[in-house]
Amino acid sequence: MIDQYLDFRKRMGEKLTPDSLLFRHEFNRLQARAPPSTERPLERSALFATITRLSFELARKEEQHLLEGQLRKGQPRSGVKVLHGFRKYFATCLETEGVNPVYVELLLGHDMGLKNVYSKPTATQLLEGNGDKVLGYIYGINALTINEENRLRKQVAEQEHTIKVQLAESNQQVLELKKQIERIQNVIVNDQAQVRDIRASPNFKNKIMKG
Repeated sequence: MIDQYLDFRKRMGEKLTPDSLLFRHEFNRLQARAPPSTERPLERSALFATITRLSFELARKEEQHLLEGQLRKGQPRSGVKVLHGFRKYFATCLETEGVNPVYVELLLGHDMGLKNVYSKPTATQLLEGNGDKVLGYIYGINALTINEENRLRKQVAEQEHTIKVQLAESNQQVLELKKQIERIQNVIVNDQAQVRDIRASPNFKNKIMKG
């Protein structure tokens, strides 16, 4: 999406350089390039306001589309609010993956009452958890990811790890077999040397002559 956005700015006549701002305050679709003297980064508050506005616009469009479809089918108005549905989906995915329910509520921004006073996990704890018993947000990323690319990347990484482990085990087995073969060869060489020494001794020749 970032590449598409930058391509759009190029098509509008803007000459992008490595120093060009990704999101800037002045942006006119009819004149994409703002004067260098007025070009400034988009403030965090403005970016947050834009995302919020787009979220509500999307929610209204989704609800309107759902309502129109139900009215065409003669169905009563129903369905899930988009923003509420997203938060519910977020919480369900994290809880299904075993993320600490308290962490989930805090990530949702819910008021936990007295728990907000007595339980104050750090940002790192919310992200990573406290070991295997208390899981953090990162353990739910795979379930939250809609794009299949993340799951495929994780599967490939797991398969590569499995292959490396299997190769390491195979190499270890090969080394052990080589050591066993070397020990057997050493035994054979020693035995052959002892046989040669026995045959070369005078006592052995005398025994042979006496029958």
